[in-house]
Amino acid sequence: NNFYECFQKKESEQFFSKIFSQLNDFKSQIRSNISEMGSESSFNLLKAIESHSITEVKTLPKGDSIDESTPYQSIQSMYENQAPQSIYSSINLSKTFLFLQLLCENHNRNLQNFLRVQNIYKNNYNLVLETLSILDAICGGATGGLGLIGYFIDERNISIILQCLYTLIEFCQGPCHENQNTIALNEFNGLNVVISMITSDINPLA
Repeated sequence: NNFYECFQKKESEQFFSKIFSQLNDFKSQIRSNISEMGSESSFNLLKAIESHSITEVKTLPKGDSIDESTPYQSIQSMYENQAPQSIYSSINLSKTFLFLQLLCENHNRNLQNFLRVQNIYKNNYNLVLETLSILDAICGGATGGLGLIGYFIDERNISIILQCLYTLIEFCQGPCHENQNTIALNEFNGLNVVISMITSDINPLA
């Protein structure tokens, strides 16, 4: 309740704005990196997975790029070669999500709703939806290929993925129907992301 009372002050908007910007910057880094991998590479990778077993794809040689004249490589290998390590140096972001999680502990309905809607501020910062969008971006949602989710998850990002899930759970518990609807009924297909994580083999962690 002390946090809730503090957030009722208009000057607290700066705090929400800072968190919102931090999440958006991280998400933009991820999506930018995926875009740099190129649509042609992604298309060829899909063809490789369609024509090879998962084991074969995992053991294919690495290359700097993918085209018809070079062996196919897994998304994991592409990330190892091309993804900046700084993107996954996300300790501070994990702490941010942990803080949001703790705000909602014990079914704190006031804060659960306030993290989604702040009517008293000049701008609104939907941190529930932003948390889900981070999870979606990390798991390859920007490619439109959740079927490949197992290749986007590795030891560099598993900790922040788990923290996103813990935070989303606390947003919804109680139950908080408004937050549940926000997660289930949006462009990021939150339920599909979670289902794909459960049903997919996470090969880099095997």
